[in-house]
Amino acid sequence: MKRHYSSYVLTLSLLLLAALPVRAENSPRMLLENTTGAMIHALTENQAELKKDPLVVNRLVERILIPHIDFISASKWVLGKHWRRADKQQKIRFIKEFRSLLVRFYSSALTDFLKTHDARKDMIRFLPQRGETGDDVTIRSEVFAPDGQTIPVNYYLHQTRKGWKVYDVSVEGISMITTYRNSFANEIKLKGVDGLIKSLEEKNHSIH
Repeated sequence: MKRHYSSYVLTLSLLLLAALPVRAENSPRMLLENTTGAMIHALTENQAELKKDPLVVNRLVERILIPHIDFISASKWVLGKHWRRADKQQKIRFIKEFRSLLVRFYSSALTDFLKTHDARKDMIRFLPQRGETGDDVTIRSEVFAPDGQTIPVNYYLHQTRKGWKVYDVSVEGISMITTYRNSFANEIKLKGVDGLIKSLEEKNHSIH
């Protein structure tokens, strides 16, 4: 997957996740569909402020996007076997730094996106759900890139005590969780879990 499209599509994915639903929905697909319009409205309403102060994006991501992501489950799957071996303090520190890492990525990607693109609802089309039932579902969508390419994006959600949460996103079959897991596994091999956490802490703090 080309880096340009990876960044573009992941940024568009934020537009679907980064908004509180207009009303409570039992269907995860309807939840994602309803949040699209809400986020585009928020971006339009705050357009002037967003251009003046990049930190506004960070605040929007923290306030609106983050509540839709299950960071605990995502952290477990990202660390894999290393999660089971980690102690309680390591797990807490990793969740905190992994969360900060994703906030940084989302804020930066969204800021770059808004410099050159307008947020439009017709950029993304949700596909019919394939009769999945239960507490774990995949919502498929198609993103229309500026050059006319159609790029598949899948959202993986499960039901939690706080409602439906996204725990992974895949672009053209490439999973965010798998990508981070492979990257972190290499770092853990060299530095251990504590070394990985320290590296994340340094990266996250370097932007403040």
